Amino acid sequence: MVVRREAPGRALGSDSDMTYAAPTRIETVPAAVEEQPVVANLLRMYAHDFSEFQNLELGFDGRFAYSQLPLYWTEPSRHPFLVRVADRLAGFVLVKRGSDISGDEGVWDMAEFFVFADAAGVELELR
Repeated sequence: MVVRREAPGRALGSDSDMTYAAPTRIETVPAAVEEQPVVANLLRMYAHDFSEFQNLELGFDGRFAYSQLPLYWTEPSRHPFLVRVADRLAGFVLVKRGSDISGDEGVWDMAEFFVFADAAGVELELR
């Protein structure tokens, strides 16, 4: 993953003489059980964004539900993570053993992945 931060007042990749890429720390850390409400809040934003492409229904409480979320702290085949950029909360990752698509139980599947589009002003480029 390449991480670049835009120089103040300059467009990254421009022909300017002083454009630079400053290092930014990105961390993916296990989410503790007491951080489950944080992941749930992020998951609601993710579901809201995703509802543009999928027909997701609101619950009676006006929220998008994700019934499997508690399992990420109780089942050894599931793992929740928080993403931090420059020490600031930027998203979450939910990983589980086994693929729902291929049926292969020997692989790790990224069940859900969400990072704010403007994650602290950092441009993420996956390679």
